[in-house]
Amino acid sequence: MSKAKARHHYIPQHYLRGFATPENEDQIWVFDRAGKKFYRTNVRNVAQENYYYYSNTIESLLANEVEGPAISVINKVRNVEPLTYKEKILMCKYIMYMYTRVPRYRERVKAILPKVVEEQLDEWKKELEQAQSQGHIPEENTDQILNFIQTVHQQIVANPPKDYLLPRRVGVISFALQHMTWTFLTRSKSPYFLTSDNPFVYTERKGIRPPDGEIIFPISKNVLLWARWQGSNDLTYMPAKDSLTMEINGYIGGNATRLVFYPADEEWIRHLM
Repeated sequence: MSKAKARHHYIPQHYLRGFATPENEDQIWVFDRAGKKFYRTNVRNVAQENYYYYSNTIESLLANEVEGPAISVINKVRNVEPLTYKEKILMCKYIMYMYTRVPRYRERVKAILPKVVEEQLDEWKKELEQAQSQGHIPEENTDQILNFIQTVHQQIVANPPKDYLLPRRVGVISFALQHMTWTFLTRSKSPYFLTSDNPFVYTERKGIRPPDGEIIFPISKNVLLWARWQGSNDLTYMPAKDSLTMEINGYIGGNATRLVFYPADEEWIRHLM
């Protein structure tokens, strides 16, 4: 078996280049909220961890089946070109996986896992007790099975299986993205849109379900997707005012797990963080 390569990016480098410095598309400004550090670096050095996907297979799958097909569509959006519905579907898949491939998603899984496993354990207990009451399973066997299930439960919660943490399709997000109305907000001057290590943004209060759910997803420093259930003019472009841009950037920065990305070192971002 070949050794997994050291660097696995949970945010694609092509995506990060949309927020690169004007003079070099491989350079980007990084604002580390945890370390309170501000620095410029190559896009290959950020939003990555050693063996993040545990093997090269997952990263190759994402590159070939998710990122690759969407690159031409993302480039069209960055150039403010019209999209077809078919191209919208390609972007839906890309955005959905950006939700499940980042560290924040793993944190969510680990947080809800004890409850999910506990609920499943309760269901198994009920089934075993019913089988025992009907004489299908001896009492001593029931106790052994319950002890085994409890042990498995503790092991899963303490050390979640890797399959639970890998990027996956989330049906409710896929459905919402496909059926929401997409407006691309655009910027041609500073302040631009920023992005983060958790670029899929929605409010916990509203969620993403109709009628009030909304999704924000930065596509480049110049273009940001605003998806919502209201409105009928799909896949349109609209200039964003300074005030709206700063409000949105506040949401994006606040949604970051740790890292925020921008094409320049500007004072307002330091205050935002």
